[in-house]
Amino acid sequence: MFAGFLNKLASTPEGNGTVLDQSLFLYGASLSNPNLHAHMDLPLALVGGPAGSGGGHSVHPSETPMSNLLLTLLDRVGAPTEQLGDSTGRLELPNA
Repeated sequence: MFAGFLNKLASTPEGNGTVLDQSLFLYGASLSNPNLHAHMDLPLALVGGPAGSGGGHSVHPSETPMSNLLLTLLDRVGAPTEQLGDSTGRLELPNA
């Protein structure tokens, strides 16, 4: 279903590209251990124009807070902030 949704966005014109080019989606689980509310070591996918050119794979040290990724994504969509929740910094992501 998610792939079908993305295909529809990719085939819908918007400005100089498509709706998908103007969108950013974070897809995956938000908790690795829901009993502990642990949000580390998660398999996630970034999709859309602000995610980069695609095809990248990124592995970060264990115990890296998910909020570091969210902080980085805020930069990519033009809404930078210094801190988000328990973030400890920004992530280096491929294809930026």
